[in-house]
Amino acid sequence: MAKFITNFTKYNINPEGIVIYSQDYITKDFKYKEADIVYKLKEAEIYFLIEHQTKVDYAMSYRILNYAIEIIRSVVCEQKINKITFKYPKVVPIVLYTGKGKWKPNTEFEMCQIRKKEYENEVISIKYTLIDINKYETENLLKNKTLLSNMMILEQCKDNTEVLYYLKKIIKNTKTKDIKNLKRIVMYLYAEIDENVRNEISKIIEESESEKNMSTIRERIGIEFRNERKKAVAEGRAIGILKTRQQIIQSMIKMDFDDETIKQVTKAEKEEIEKIRKNVRKSIDKRKK
Repeated sequence: MAKFITNFTKYNINPEGIVIYSQDYITKDFKYKEADIVYKLKEAEIYFLIEHQTKVDYAMSYRILNYAIEIIRSVVCEQKINKITFKYPKVVPIVLYTGKGKWKPNTEFEMCQIRKKEYENEVISIKYTLIDINKYETENLLKNKTLLSNMMILEQCKDNTEVLYYLKKIIKNTKTKDIKNLKRIVMYLYAEIDENVRNEISKIIEESESEKNMSTIRERIGIEFRNERKKAVAEGRAIGILKTRQQIIQSMIKMDFDDETIKQVTKAEKEEIEKIRKNVRKSIDKRKK
């Protein structure tokens, strides 16, 4: 969220400086109101209200005004506000629009009020920042590497072919730890599309998750082997190097790594890998008997 706010608004937010603000809002007419997302600065009573819209809403500035009032009310309801020194919280509204049509509603509530010259100063002023995905290039969104910018890319896609094309690009940019969140978002966005396409999307993500996990394991094994090798060299143990390499090769064979990958990690010759592979097979066959 900090990256999203920093990349798409004028505010520079530190990830360590904000927390999510969970609160239900009950208006005077007892209707349940809940804003999409609200974050708060840790060091100040400043709240970021993010409202996600898939359709054009001409009442948005009025809705934002209501949400802002309810956020302020939820903060100050138990405080002593009848003091000259008291300062009310500030609400920063952001509307993320991911619809296809052009956003025409005015972003300022003041401009939606009755206009009459002699009353021009009698206004209620609140303005929201509009983030319209239609105004952003896909390649620039890819560079942001956040889940929200990825969602914006997928929302821009005109058909299923584009979805699958950009999904593969997004996955390349996504860290292993974020793959599950990406899958959750994608399944939410495409809950109502053709089941075959949805299954294909799910398969692409699951395969990439598996591939990224294997890549991480491969990298970790390589680091472990190099560290053990350095240690053995420092201690003058040529036998120790050989033993460590053989153990690593055995482990990688059991995890179904191919010979070329094992060779890249351990620098072992093909003959040595094949010999160890045969011994591993024999050991497995023996246990089965």
